[in-house]
Amino acid sequence: MIKISFAHLSAFFFSILLSILPTSTYAESNYCAAKQLAKAGSYFECLAHRAAFSLVAGIDPDMYECESISAFISGTVIAETLYGDGTVCSTEPQTELTNYLKDAYDESGNYILGATNLPNTLPSPGCVPSETNLLDFEAWQREAGYWVGEYTFLGADGDPYKSASWPYLYDHYKGFIYLNVDGDSIAQRNIFLYPAQTEDACDSEINVIGDGTCGINGNEKLFSADQSASDCKGGLAGPYTTFGISVDTRTKLIGEDTVVYQVAIPAGNPYGLPPMLLQNQLTTLPGNNSRVRTAQGFAPFSGPSYASFYREKKVSKEEFFEMLNTAREQYNILPSDECAWDNNGAPSNTSCEEHFDL
Repeated sequence: MIKISFAHLSAFFFSILLSILPTSTYAESNYCAAKQLAKAGSYFECLAHRAAFSLVAGIDPDMYECESISAFISGTVIAETLYGDGTVCSTEPQTELTNYLKDAYDESGNYILGATNLPNTLPSPGCVPSETNLLDFEAWQREAGYWVGEYTFLGADGDPYKSASWPYLYDHYKGFIYLNVDGDSIAQRNIFLYPAQTEDACDSEINVIGDGTCGINGNEKLFSADQSASDCKGGLAGPYTTFGISVDTRTKLIGEDTVVYQVAIPAGNPYGLPPMLLQNQLTTLPGNNSRVRTAQGFAPFSGPSYASFYREKKVSKEEFFEMLNTAREQYNILPSDECAWDNNGAPSNTSCEEHFDL
């Protein structure tokens, strides 16, 4: 087995940085170049540490922390582009460099883990995620469109989830999801419909939201998420806000029928929190206009907090809204509650037309 030291590994990655950055057409000044190198350097440092760990432990390292750093660089450094001298530094080089380093790391991974030959060539940094057409990937062709689902949502104890702020049932409820795939972007717009609370639970402090009556009227709430291509392999990334905190989302394709979606608090976040996984979701697309999704949720600092089981089928736009209206009648949802609440149960301040007007 060929062995490689941490110092050699560091030199390997650092040589990549030095060889690319001076030729970058984006470095408008030495100050910008230094900033660009520093940003990509944080990712390089993480890769090097992970690779060193793999040498000692003999296992494939967990790349989640490094990928969180990469996503944070790509998604938030835009706010740091104006500097004291008035120079506007491009944000493209550090994003390009982190992608290039990741590809180089993947290409050399077998060598790092003990294979005998280093690849003769390193990958080209020519990938431009914004030029990706997601519909070129079979999985996104299957995902695009209108979905209607039957859902079950379980709490940390394995029983149907009970919310302290949303007094409706989670054991069996319905979802209506529109996935618009356009070029390098995906926009997701959901409405979840919940049956009325059981009468014996109507003596709780919070027993209804809106104008309905506990035990009689159900309710609904909205959910929105947008992602764009993060690589040229069908992967996605994008921010998502929950309870006032902006978190990262990332999506990875595994073949034509499997999608892995993750939500995480990124490294270097402005809230002073350590990077951590909040949700891991698996979607299976068997190719018959159906899909099954299961999600595992993790509460910060306290471990597993929920699990879900979603069964969905793809329908036409006309069927989608017909079935939505039927479900509203079934759950006795008042017109005043239609699209009235966001994913946190707060007023959505939007209409159904605005929600789906993509």
